[in-house]
Amino acid sequence: MEKEHDSLLIQNESFKSFSFQSNNMNVIVKGAPKQVLDLMLAKGYASTQSEAIRLALFWFGQSKLDLDELAAKKMDKIHKEIKSGKRKVYSLDEMIKMHPEFKALK
Repeated sequence: MEKEHDSLLIQNESFKSFSFQSNNMNVIVKGAPKQVLDLMLAKGYASTQSEAIRLALFWFGQSKLDLDELAAKKMDKIHKEIKSGKRKVYSLDEMIKMHPEFKALK
């Protein structure tokens, strides 16, 4: 499993902004969003800037996006992976052979 790597690229006090790179993405945060980020860290909601941004995105997804739409998109992705052979679907009997502890499900 590849470990996520965050590296601070720019810290500019005059603009009170920062940039970092993670999974080939640069993020610049300044102004009110930077203040929110700083408060999240100060209040202990997150221990790093990256974690605070991930939490904010997760909250946005949970509170603002249609969960049915997100679920439908995920199901479409899974269906395409199964169809292309990237994802394998096992029968109950195959699962029991691989994991005998599931025998109670039968």
